[in-house]
Amino acid sequence: MITIDKIILSQYIRQITILTELEGARPLKKLNFLMLVLTLTGIMLVGCSSEQNSVSPDLNVSGLGLAPVILPTNATITSAKLNINTYIGNNQPINIHRVTSDWNETVVTWNSFSGAFNPTVEGSFVSTAGWNIVDITPLFNSWTDGTYDNFGLLLDQVDMTFPRAIYFSKEFYKNRPFLEVCYTENGVTTCVQTEVIADTYIWENAPDVNNGSSDRLYTGWFASYDLEKQTLLKFDIALNPGNTNDDEDDCDSDDHNSDNHDGHDSD
Repeated sequence: MITIDKIILSQYIRQITILTELEGARPLKKLNFLMLVLTLTGIMLVGCSSEQNSVSPDLNVSGLGLAPVILPTNATITSAKLNINTYIGNNQPINIHRVTSDWNETVVTWNSFSGAFNPTVEGSFVSTAGWNIVDITPLFNSWTDGTYDNFGLLLDQVDMTFPRAIYFSKEFYKNRPFLEVCYTENGVTTCVQTEVIADTYIWENAPDVNNGSSDRLYTGWFASYDLEKQTLLKFDIALNPGNTNDDEDDCDSDDHNSDNHDGHDSD
């Protein structure tokens, strides 16, 4: 896009105006001058519009954010659903498994992951283009009640059919995987959403290559001569113990102490 410094442009227009007035320009020259000013003004507006877009992108496509799912300790979880957007579906069943060992998306590979997932199927979906939603409430409950550590999810295609399915990862500018959790507290239902904090795919064909920076995720096989790809996802979950009387007493004590300090720091 064409961009013109607004100060330079305004000075340029002012100079043309002065010269036109001094030379007593005829009506035709004045008309040409007006057309020039309008053209330059239009270019300036286009330039400003382009500059604004580069500095302040549309926040509506940036996603939900990485805030953790914070649950009150007395909340009852009613549902927890994985939402993953399929870029290219293959109409194949995809199983979701609980990961049993921690991993880092910038380091993990097929070999380093070493099949660290539980074979129990925690949920499944058929990979079709667009949003796919999977209920993983029992697994989510097992994370929050301390039965299992939250090491995330593994997505695995059931059958060796071709081609593979492709999904958007958190590195893509929109349509990132997210988790929606609904819970009730004191008779009120609340639903919260959070984006994935780590995701990647691992590939048996390149067992020592890390793919954490990819803006795509994969499951399945490309062709009969290919080896499998699996997807890893991880979400941030936290429990909020809420305020207690002890906390309030501590706050009152802090306020009292601050009054006694008279604004001076202790040694």
